[in-house]
Amino acid sequence: MRKAIKVYKGGLVKLPAGVRRDLQIEEGDELIVGVEGDKLVLVPKKAFDPVEALASELGASVNEDKLLEEGVKTLKRVLGKALGKESR
Repeated sequence: MRKAIKVYKGGLVKLPAGVRRDLQIEEGDELIVGVEGDKLVLVPKKAFDPVEALASELGASVNEDKLLEEGVKTLKRVLGKALGKESR
């Protein structure tokens, strides 16, 4: 889909409803903006953040710091057990 859009005062642009619907972009969502050659590229941030995308699907907020801490603890526990068994 290609459609001309207008740049308003302050650099604001309005994304067409069809684009928002197709990409599941909702009010408050963040977009990553970039330039590739002579093209402006907008990509939904959730496309880059798997934790955020999963949280959106589940309808729950995710504390990324807590999730990371739990992952590190689990990794240490698993590695500790594996290394302990290897040294015997």
